[in-house]
Amino acid sequence: MNFNTLNKVLLLLPFFCLTFLNVQAQSVKDTDAKKVRSVARFNAGDIEIKAGIGLLPTFVNQDSRVLTLPVQVTAGYRLSPIFSVAAYGGYTSVMSAVKENRDGSSYQAQNDFLIVGLRAQAHVIRFDNLDIYGGFMLAYNSPRITRTQITERNPEHSSAIDELGLNPTPYNPNPKNNNVIAAGYIGGAYYFTENVSVFGEVGYGISLATFGLGYKF
Repeated sequence: MNFNTLNKVLLLLPFFCLTFLNVQAQSVKDTDAKKVRSVARFNAGDIEIKAGIGLLPTFVNQDSRVLTLPVQVTAGYRLSPIFSVAAYGGYTSVMSAVKENRDGSSYQAQNDFLIVGLRAQAHVIRFDNLDIYGGFMLAYNSPRITRTQITERNPEHSSAIDELGLNPTPYNPNPKNNNVIAAGYIGGAYYFTENVSVFGEVGYGISLATFGLGYKF
């Protein structure tokens, strides 16, 4: 499965997730609304902070290595026991393999990725101490490329280097590319206490799989 196909699959993931969540949440509501509140222990107005480490970096391929593991932080607000919104931030840094140009020069490129965005998600709160959730994220991806020259080019070579890194050249075939991301995800959080939880997520973001800790106020 190539990267584009994977991205499409992850984007479609919340369609199935939210359908499941809606059916389950409605089932619980119709069965016993009071039980939902007591089991979930979530209320409108709750705020939750989560911080996690990515295990499957999104922006790493076989020719690069991770300098900084993907980290993500979210700050969520419950609109109701089964719906919430959250601010998202993620960062990772990778280093490319040494790349050689036609004129004999070579370089390495360090790429620092910063993603910020907003999430909208639904929750299944049917089971005690367990919150299953999924939804969509609209985010802005801002990579910053820093190139390190390994060997110098032939001074007689006529091609110019794009110092700003905005246009493709023989020395920078993959220029900086800010873009908007539409992504889907699904996750689960287990609460050891009323406030402290451990969580895991899969979906498109700074990492394809993330695990971490959360605290609910």
